[in-house]
Amino acid sequence: MHSLNGYKCLKGKNRFQNISKYTIRSLLKYLHPFAYAERDWIMWNYSQYKRSQLGVSNYNKSINDIGNPPIMKLDSTFKWNLRWLRYLYLRERLFFTLGKETMKNIHSIVDIGGCYGGFISLLAETYPSKNYTLIELGENIPLAAYYIKSIFKDKEINIINKTTDSLSFEGNIINLVPAHLFEIASNESFDLCCNYVSLGEMSSIHFKEYINSKLYKNSKLKHIVNRVSSSPYYLKNTFYSWSNNQTILDYNLSGNVKYFDIFPFTHFFPLLESKEYQSINCSLKDYKGLISSWKRCPVSSQQFECIIEV
Repeated sequence: MHSLNGYKCLKGKNRFQNISKYTIRSLLKYLHPFAYAERDWIMWNYSQYKRSQLGVSNYNKSINDIGNPPIMKLDSTFKWNLRWLRYLYLRERLFFTLGKETMKNIHSIVDIGGCYGGFISLLAETYPSKNYTLIELGENIPLAAYYIKSIFKDKEINIINKTTDSLSFEGNIINLVPAHLFEIASNESFDLCCNYVSLGEMSSIHFKEYINSKLYKNSKLKHIVNRVSSSPYYLKNTFYSWSNNQTILDYNLSGNVKYFDIFPFTHFFPLLESKEYQSINCSLKDYKGLISSWKRCPVSSQQFECIIEV
């Protein structure tokens, strides 16, 4: 989510190479026009985060500096990046909408497409005795295991490796499930099912696999953030067209709607436009990227946010 802003010099054996890369990136922060557009994008999202604070828990924990993430800071206390702001907001939205008493009574939580485990780690810091399950692409499972274990050294991690493995629903355990073994979790029911963005990015085949699963249908509460339309008609035959076709109507958002609105983040991206005002792909290394004006460009539909009690 960050390309030029927020990075620090890597540590490790290849010190000269790391310093060289960091020096080049630091220079590009002032020489490349994209860097200014990216900072505008980052700060716009930060302002959305500030406007979206709900004042329930006033939880403003800084990002954990694990694995060399990009880190921004406007003062000496609060450190963040765009993904971290999103996690903080989602946590606050759950607490504000459901209330602390309901949150206490939730015992099992699944995060579909949970990336490196940042969001469930935020919840686990507040409620360490709950049971958590993260479903993510197989190549990201080691990253999630490393991140989670770095924070919770005493927490047990149950990594699903084969079809004969099973989830554990005991407290103080985090299950990590690679997406190709989703069948292990698909017939389970959870108190809270979360999905942020990834269902709308899936192929139609995989989307239906998740939406039609008992996990999705039978979970008592759902917190969903995805695009209203994964492939808007006006993007057909452009670089940013998508091959899937799911819309908000396909998410089975039936039940007691506790909250519904437009998600406050990433309403646009810093991109180049063609003469027809269509967003175009351009590498930062391309000459065009160096001489053109990067603009605030929407590349898809806005994202809806919904919390539902089944």
